[in-house]
Amino acid sequence: MGRVILRCLLDAFYIILFFAVMSAVAFGAHWIVGRCEDWQVDSFVCAVLRSVSYALVLLDAVGVVTATGLLTYRFIRAIVRVED
Repeated sequence: MGRVILRCLLDAFYIILFFAVMSAVAFGAHWIVGRCEDWQVDSFVCAVLRSVSYALVLLDAVGVVTATGLLTYRFIRAIVRVED
């Protein structure tokens, strides 16, 4: 039972680490978009960067919800198998 819980926690840690890095990249892209006007970057480039920033945030949010559901499912399934 302890091994199952440890494996699920380790999977959760790796997934959290992945999404933390993805969130940092999205925040960096959003920060750059905020500085486009100060740096006098072309408006088309700013629009592309803004789109990329929003896409990263959307993918991050969908990924977090999906990963949470899958980890919960795997954890419950692993506990049910151990009890059998």
